[in-house]
Amino acid sequence: MKIEIVYASMTKHTRKLAEALASYLGIIAQDVKSNPVLDQCDLLLLGSGVYGGKLAPEIEEFANKLSQANVKKVILFTTSCAGKDITMKLQDVLKEKGILVYDKAYTCPGQFLIFKIKRPNKNDVTSFIQFAKQAIESLK
Repeated sequence: MKIEIVYASMTKHTRKLAEALASYLGIIAQDVKSNPVLDQCDLLLLGSGVYGGKLAPEIEEFANKLSQANVKKVILFTTSCAGKDITMKLQDVLKEKGILVYDKAYTCPGQFLIFKIKRPNKNDVTSFIQFAKQAIESLK
């Protein structure tokens, strides 16, 4: 199964999760700003920070360009001080394209100013990797 990770991260929190998972899987996480090209991707882990209650616009633009021809399945993950899953709109966009979206998105606490200091931490990273392992296994 060909797995790719693409993320958007202004504060490096989402990047931290993406790179930790990439290291675990033995692949390279790609920043959406590098304009990654996906070809015959069986599973895409797509991550974004949440800023002002919204996903990074680059992730939404990237998702709008995806097709079932280049991506079969997607697992979504976010980092957010609020800790709320706000991926429903993005899930709908992907599903409309015929891309299977894992039924749960991972939301990790992210630090903002004095709130949730030092998050994501080691336990958050471990929790994310466990989530991703289970999600990947269930989508095989």
